[in-house]
Order: sequence, then structure tokens, then C-alpha cells
Amino acid sequence: MTSASAIRHPLWAVLRSSEAPVSVPELASAVGADAKDIAWRLSRWVKAGLLEAVKAANEDGNRTCYIMPEPARAHTAPPSLDAALRSTKARGGRAAMWRAIRVKKRFDLVELVVMAEVSMASAKVYVSALLRAGILRREVLGSAAIGKRSIYALTGKFGPVPPVVSIRRENGRPITVVTDPNTGMAREISAPSSTYPLF
Repeated sequence: MTSASAIRHPLWAVLRSSEAPVSVPELASAVGADAKDIAWRLSRWVKAGLLEAVKAANEDGNRTCYIMPEPARAHTAPPSLDAALRSTKARGGRAAMWRAIRVKKRFDLVELVVMAEVSMASAKVYVSALLRAGILRREVLGSAAIGKRSIYALTGKFGPVPPVVSIRRENGRPITVVTDPNTGMAREISAPSSTYPLF
């Protein structure tokens, strides 16, 4: 089973890019999840006015499909909703790190920790995922023996919404995916990296 939180960003990206109403089976196939795993998320977005549920005729008869209204498409990432289905402005450490990365463009881990006010462990986890997804590259290989730090840089121009790291299960094994909510592009990073050590 795929958790709703793990598919939230990929699901939003698919809906945001779809010009025609999309059915639950089509959405489930597009994001690699079971249909039942996305139903709760879709129902919340409909109740919050972020999606419209419409009846669309197909070979199976009338089926409920979903389309995103234009105002909701302005959100490059799914808004966080509270219990009353109102948008919240919560920001986390990864959002702070992403803002710092986009400002600096070239940085080391100590700079990232200071700018984003996060722990070194959090910075290593996020930078590792971005490296393996091809969003960052290591320009300089550090050496602890001589106190030289690795330097990382963005590989291109990226939007303001931070890339999301999510885990889903396929055939009983966990799969880690990095999704860029700005473009909807996703990359699996579950395979071991050949570029160790990363730091």
C-alpha cells in the first residue's frame, strides 16, 4: 500500500498538467499507486475546492473523473490543508534548505546548515537525495583528513517549490522517488549510488 503522503506531490503534478478530466484508474497508473490509496486525497481536494469531480462517459459507462480548476493550477505544489480543509502556510526544514540552495547555487554542507538552520543529519539526507536525482552535482570532492569540504551545485534552473522525497512500496520493496513539483518530473533513486562517498 502506498501512503497518501507519498503520492501527494506526484498526484498533484498529474492533475495540474491534465487538460481533460482524469479517472481514478488513470491517476493510479500515472503515479504508480493503487486506486484505493488516492481516493482519500482526491476527496479532500474536491471538498477544499482544489478539484472538480465530473461524470465522464467511457466504455465502462459513466465514471467519476477529476479536473483541476484554473485557480488551483496556480499552486505548483499541493497546498497543505488543516482539519477544516483550509490551506496552511507550514514550512519545514527542506523548504528552508531548498531556498538556501537556490540562493547560493553553489555551497557546502556547513553553509547549508547555517543558512537553513537545520541539523547536519537533515542536510546530508536531503542533499544525498538531490544528488542521486541529478538535481545537484558534486563539483569538489572533500577530504576529512585535510579539512576540505565537498562543494555542491545545482545542475540547472529549478522552480521555487522544493523537490519532494517520497517512499512507496512496489512488490513488497520500498522505492524512493524524488519529484520536482514545479515540473511534475520524478526520478527513482532506490538503486545504490555509485558515487559514494557523497560527503
